[in-house]
Amino acid sequence: MLFLGIWGGELSNDIYGYGYDVTSVPPECDIKLYIKARADARARKDFKEADRIRDELLAMGIVVKDTKDGTTWEVAR
Repeated sequence: MLFLGIWGGELSNDIYGYGYDVTSVPPECDIKLYIKARADARARKDFKEADRIRDELLAMGIVVKDTKDGTTWEVAR
């Protein structure tokens, strides 16, 4: 597809990601929603749901870490 007369055959993910592989992990805004849902489950002491969300994130390539200062996440290596 030609857009504004410019297109070099790049995939849309290449364009949107500015050279980063955006298909390998979900967008940060989606990850934050999962982290929030997991925090809510933990606050309700619904650890089964919290673990399920953690495992789902791991399947997407995101490692969740709980520290004394809160929850952090990073892309799995």
